[in-house]
Amino acid sequence: MKKSGMIDLTRGSVLKVIFLFAVPVIIGNYLQEMYNTVDTLIVGHTLGVTKLAAVGATSSLAFMVTGFLIGNAGGCAITTSQYYGAENREGVKRSVAANFTIAALFSVGFTLLFSLLVMPLLRLLNTPADIIDDTYIYLLIIYLGIPATVLYNTISSILRSVGDSRTPLYFLIFSSLLNIGLDFLCIIGFGWGVAGAAIATVFSQLVSGVLCLVYTGRKYPELLPERRHFRSIWPEVGASLKIGVPMGLQVSMVSLGVIVIARVLNGMGSSAVAASSVGLRIQRLIEMFTISLGTVIGTYVGINYGARDFGRIRSGVKKTWLICFLYHMTVPLIALYFRTPLVRLFLEAEAVEATGYAELHLLCICPFMWILSFLHVYRGAVTGLGMGFASFLGGVAELIMRVTFSLFLAPVIGYAALALTGPAAWFPCAVMMFVLFYVRMRKIEEKGLPETV
Repeated sequence: MKKSGMIDLTRGSVLKVIFLFAVPVIIGNYLQEMYNTVDTLIVGHTLGVTKLAAVGATSSLAFMVTGFLIGNAGGCAITTSQYYGAENREGVKRSVAANFTIAALFSVGFTLLFSLLVMPLLRLLNTPADIIDDTYIYLLIIYLGIPATVLYNTISSILRSVGDSRTPLYFLIFSSLLNIGLDFLCIIGFGWGVAGAAIATVFSQLVSGVLCLVYTGRKYPELLPERRHFRSIWPEVGASLKIGVPMGLQVSMVSLGVIVIARVLNGMGSSAVAASSVGLRIQRLIEMFTISLGTVIGTYVGINYGARDFGRIRSGVKKTWLICFLYHMTVPLIALYFRTPLVRLFLEAEAVEATGYAELHLLCICPFMWILSFLHVYRGAVTGLGMGFASFLGGVAELIMRVTFSLFLAPVIGYAALALTGPAAWFPCAVMMFVLFYVRMRKIEEKGLPETV
């Protein structure tokens, strides 16, 4: 089944194949992150702090939904990678059919549900009156664009699950450039304000998803299911959701914690909301490298789990963790040193209060970002082993810590407590993922696996 563009993760140098597979994923994730970063940059410098706060105030609510869908798509594709590693062609097509079915159901259901819940959710978060109208418009457009998010992430997850990380990147590069152009056109040219930023983001993702789907159908027809593969599909759908839903919920649990923080944050005013948006954006840009390798190691483990090469799994996980650990021992400290010019990229010089909050955010999180090397790598490895529920439990641990810090410490130490919810949430989840991976590997190596994945 392998073609040019696919990387065989079951053979060759462990670091070499992981590196070759990871580079397009890393670049692609950074480009996808640039969707919102460009919005933040342009809005912050052309429309001011209030409009920036309006966009920033939507981040937790938007990611609660889109994060679930992205996590679910990646989790569902783990079954595809396991079938692929076991060289079960019919299993691959059945799992792809299940992924398409899940994508269609979630696109319709989530779009209808959350489009109706926009204003109630904003009021629940105590969104400041001076930004609530712009926030409503931006978030409504993002929710109406849920099918575009689902389409791109479903196709790209399927392609990565069989070793092709390049194809999603090529179309994402195109759509990222399109997004930047549309941002300037819609925000500045047409004067659509924050609505223009949301429209540019959604349309760019839609273009990326459609192009990726068309190309996949032409280059990899052997991956596409036939009508017969959709018959009696519900057991396969259930198997995919068994991994996908906990993965999605794990991401949403993090967002729920951020939503609790947002309610406290909104009570501090627009400057604090804008600062949090900037601080989280810089954090996300730093963290994206390790998030990407966590995604890669999930696919790597899934394929080698199907191939029953457990020694290769251990080696790949350890080496990937070491790379991520060294990265997080250096890059966050560099960002901390240059925190003032970094923050000024997003905020005008007059936004003194927001700048101070944003720099405090980086002071609170950068020294602890090494924890993320454990969190993302071992979470990906656990998911690759098919332990989707473990990711959900990790998300629960993160949620508890975020809520505790924001509700009990914010009244005492202010904004710093909200920034420190990140490290406080990362640590228990990272420990849990680390322990679960090695416990599961020991059981697998002692008892073996059944003959079919």
